[in-house]
Amino acid sequence: MRNADNLPVMSFNHEVPFCEVEKEEIKTKLEKVLLKERISYYIQWPKTGYFSSTKKTTCIFYINDLQREGAEAALKLLEESVVANVKILTCG
Repeated sequence: MRNADNLPVMSFNHEVPFCEVEKEEIKTKLEKVLLKERISYYIQWPKTGYFSSTKKTTCIFYINDLQREGAEAALKLLEESVVANVKILTCG
């Protein structure tokens, strides 16, 4: 694919789902360790319906695919009780 100047179009959007977290305190601890280890991420909160009676607190952490190993290493720095509440999402 080429742009108007006949140069190749490059995409830098390589964010992949890394893990899913339900508890706020686990999310905060995971954020701190990712920031400490300089792993860039963003959090996506699944949308719930306007009239939904349940409040969804689950969030998904997305990381750059090139930082996956670093993020997995950072996760190992957390206590076992924290890691037990983190659902790792596989790339596929």
